[in-house]
Amino acid sequence: MAPLSKLKEAWAWPPPPHVEVTLRMGVTTTLAYAFTIWNNPIVTPINMGLLLGILAPFLVMLLPTLMFSFGSNTLPTLSTMFFSCVSSTLMFAVAVVGGDAAFVVCFGFWAFWVSFLRWDKGQGSKVGILFIMVILQTVLIWPTIETVQHGFTVPNPNLRPVVEEALQQYLEETVEAATLLGVGTHVLAVEAGVLEGREAAVTINEDGTSSTYVEGGMWLVTGMWTFSGVTNPLAAYQNFLIVTCWIIVFVGIAALLPPFRTIRSALWRRMLPTSLRDSASLLRLHVAGERDLPETEEDIIEAKARIAELRKKCVVHTNTLFYGRLAKLTNFEPRLRLLLECNLGLENTPAYLAELSMIAARLASASSGIERFTNSEFLSGQMETYEATATNIDICADALAKSDASLLEGVDLGAADHEAFAMRERTSSLLEVSKKWLRAMSSTGGAKDAGSCSPKSLTTYLWPWIYAHLSIYQFLFSFLVAPFRRSTWQSLRVKDTYAATKLVWNVKYALGMSICIVVSFYWPAFRYDFVVTGLDDPLRSELALRNGGWVIVSYCFATTQTAEGSVKKGVLRALGTGTGAFSAWLALIACEDSTFSSQYNSYGIVAWLSVTTVVAIYCAQQRGPAARIGLSNEHGWGLIYFIITSVIIVCNVVLTYGPKGRDGVVVNRIVANLVGIALSMALALLPPGLYGGDPGHTRKMNHYLWRSVEASLQLLLSCEVLDDSATCAEKMKELSDGIFSKAAKLQECVIDFEKDASRLNKFPLLRVTRSSYVVAFIPLLAARIMADEQGRELILDGVVRTELSDILVSMKSGHIRESEVDTFHLAPSEDVNLLVMVIRWLVCELDRHRNSLGDIKFGICTSQSGR
Repeated sequence: MAPLSKLKEAWAWPPPPHVEVTLRMGVTTTLAYAFTIWNNPIVTPINMGLLLGILAPFLVMLLPTLMFSFGSNTLPTLSTMFFSCVSSTLMFAVAVVGGDAAFVVCFGFWAFWVSFLRWDKGQGSKVGILFIMVILQTVLIWPTIETVQHGFTVPNPNLRPVVEEALQQYLEETVEAATLLGVGTHVLAVEAGVLEGREAAVTINEDGTSSTYVEGGMWLVTGMWTFSGVTNPLAAYQNFLIVTCWIIVFVGIAALLPPFRTIRSALWRRMLPTSLRDSASLLRLHVAGERDLPETEEDIIEAKARIAELRKKCVVHTNTLFYGRLAKLTNFEPRLRLLLECNLGLENTPAYLAELSMIAARLASASSGIERFTNSEFLSGQMETYEATATNIDICADALAKSDASLLEGVDLGAADHEAFAMRERTSSLLEVSKKWLRAMSSTGGAKDAGSCSPKSLTTYLWPWIYAHLSIYQFLFSFLVAPFRRSTWQSLRVKDTYAATKLVWNVKYALGMSICIVVSFYWPAFRYDFVVTGLDDPLRSELALRNGGWVIVSYCFATTQTAEGSVKKGVLRALGTGTGAFSAWLALIACEDSTFSSQYNSYGIVAWLSVTTVVAIYCAQQRGPAARIGLSNEHGWGLIYFIITSVIIVCNVVLTYGPKGRDGVVVNRIVANLVGIALSMALALLPPGLYGGDPGHTRKMNHYLWRSVEASLQLLLSCEVLDDSATCAEKMKELSDGIFSKAAKLQECVIDFEKDASRLNKFPLLRVTRSSYVVAFIPLLAARIMADEQGRELILDGVVRTELSDILVSMKSGHIRESEVDTFHLAPSEDVNLLVMVIRWLVCELDRHRNSLGDIKFGICTSQSGR
């Protein structure tokens, strides 16, 4: 019955997200394969056919299939490719002027520089593309480094037939002129055509054959930019950018194919309502637990389990929605109707959605934090307020889910009494922004902020599209000037940052790339004999030269941020390489047909690649809405390698070598891949290694939060009663922003490491994550108190100041007393009492985290107390 149910699921309409995404990707990859095998210069200029076959499937599997991806990821591919062209041009020039050694040094420093992009969330995916493109342009695709240094000779068995034929046409008249001069070597100037003005050394043999040599040099480097023509192999960069544009077209189909799927719709109609409903449910459980205590032990266990489940969900919602990152992506999802109707204004709807996301995140955070204080006397009288708040939050959730602004009319916020967690204020903001959003999204929206044809509107909506292209250059420039800043070197000694860890990883990554380049240039046995084929095989020398380049590409693909990730994904990629090569071998055997000019049935090849790709994509898909974001992190890369390896082998044989090169290409692709993967795994394990399962990552975050509490207390106690209240409040707000910003970055690193190592469920990360929001709440609450004269007097004079001082002393000494938040009352101020309670509870929490994490060794808890 299980297979039958899966078949029914696949044929359901509308199909489940993973089925729809598979169909979108299948359409794109099929088109890419068809145009690659067609090999028409209009789409795939000379020598560039393989790029379309590799990059289009790779990018479509790597990028989300939601509409925003076209503007934020797909289009910026052009700027990434352009930078790769500029980089390879620089390396070509260095190689011409300084030789192999200068090229190797230049490549090593460039690899080290670019590898810093890996640590940025938005730029990290571009690193692999940059490295692969530079290797393709300098080592694998003619003209190569060797060509620009030493020139080229035709005929040459190592050249692709179409390239050799084009060069012979450019030199045809020169060879005819040399033939008239008789046997020998004649140096003549090319008088017409692409190579006009260049000198060619033409050797005429006694048997009537000839060989023509054209010297390399800087003219070849500049010519790659200045030459033109889709059938001209010397016009490398123009043709490269042409095929890049076609790749963007094909990849864009997956995101833009109707029906349109937007992050706006997912966030607005599903994610935000779900977050709000979970927050409301958690608030109600707190209220119910305060009013009606469970009678039996089973009821208590059930209530605690339900609260724990909702608390975890609220923490996830907070992490997902905070900063409005997802909402900002809707800048790349324009509302076409309003753009076309200039008489209607255009509101900055992404800003509304980002504000809604922030409010929902803060409500989720507050709902999960209130439980610590629900049985305190000063909060127990506010349970009715929280119950009303939960009702209003549910109303907003329903209004957003149903896109019905009328549900928000007449909502009663209750009396404007002071309330420590400011839930009424948050709910009021939620109602106001929800009305703005729903009005803006309605077909009869009200007054607009800016006209769609005004400069303000163009700036608001076009700038994100422009910045998406410029961002890579901004980050690279910042890395270039970083060594000249004192703060950069100082950060290497700070324990609460990953500056030193990132530096070591980048050095090792660049070292691996440099090792591959060095052995390719200076180890003759590797350069000329690293090949699995017979000594008399005519393709032996060409396959050997290409194997060195494919080793570098494989190393680049197989290396991840953590040692566990590199090993695990290296194994997956090795399996993907083996199975992909076998699939390609079967396709080449099954589709061989001498009636076609390529000796292969083009229709059969396209069909084989398309079907195997669709099956692999379906198996690699996540289930549910997550399918629209990307393939499975667990096994997706193995299936990506299966597809890419299969495509590379099939396209190389069909477009270049023919049936005679089938077995050699298959075997050598496997060997080159495995060597690159093995090097990646070896360097990842070479000390010092970065292990995602190391509890030191969470200890580092816990230590930072501990020091942040200390900093908050020190700043608070340093403010005297007579100080300007606005100045004190501003300092506390700045500290809060700084704490949250850095904690968010540390959290992002920790989560990325564990996700890469697939050990996210091994130790209590989420508890520490929630503490980061509470730590940032301390100076924010203190700022609110400091802005009030009475509050300042209470907190800076008398028993409150003494209590805060005692807490600070205990933190510095390491002797932490248990919190007494349920019974402790210091001042006739709810905010002051809440501040002291939060600090005392948080210090105890962080101390427990520190002790628990001390008992965890790479995800395994070694004592019962640490569980």
